[in-house]
Amino acid sequence: MSGFPLLFVALLELVAINYIYGYPRFSEDIKLMLGHKPNIYWKVCWLGLSPVVVMVSSTADYQFKESLSI
Repeated sequence: MSGFPLLFVALLELVAINYIYGYPRFSEDIKLMLGHKPNIYWKVCWLGLSPVVVMVSSTADYQFKESLSI
């Protein structure tokens, strides 16, 4: 029951952090906290892989959702 709403909130968080706040600023914040910037793996995951996986998962969840029956 909580699959689609949770994935939708995750997608909103990804968009807000990476594309509205901006990856360069987010990277600098992480550098302040940890002492070093995140490497290229995290950039690829945050900007490309994670949004695609969340969108595909939420689309599949929405399309293959079975209606509730009593």
